[in-house]
Amino acid sequence: MLVGEYDPASPERESEQLKKLIAELRQWEQRLPDAEGRKTLIYVVAYAGRRARTGDARTWAARVEEALVKKYGIDKGRVRVVDGGHRESPVVQLFLKPDRGSAPSVAPTVHPNEVQIIKGSKGGVPQRRGSP
Repeated sequence: MLVGEYDPASPERESEQLKKLIAELRQWEQRLPDAEGRKTLIYVVAYAGRRARTGDARTWAARVEEALVKKYGIDKGRVRVVDGGHRESPVVQLFLKPDRGSAPSVAPTVHPNEVQIIKGSKGGVPQRRGSP
């Protein structure tokens, strides 16, 4: 189940979406029998934009994973990070799935041959248009 998505350039939006994810996870855990609720997995699917640094999506997904573990106390074994490829604009999607279910499908919209790689040391927060 897709819980939310956001532009990784917005820390405020990321915080809102993580709070929403945790609230939804807690509801799932209350509705499902104990064994089922504990096996709910969180999938973080990150897509870099058409213009991106190498590793952007992995960097954003890892940042979310770290926040879930350190700030919200989620067991790292319940978090799955996925590099979804590229879309027109960068986006991070948050899913809840039972561990016995299949992983969410990725849906890149930009072919790798059409991606413009921005030179830089590593992935990071994307710059909004008009930003230096």
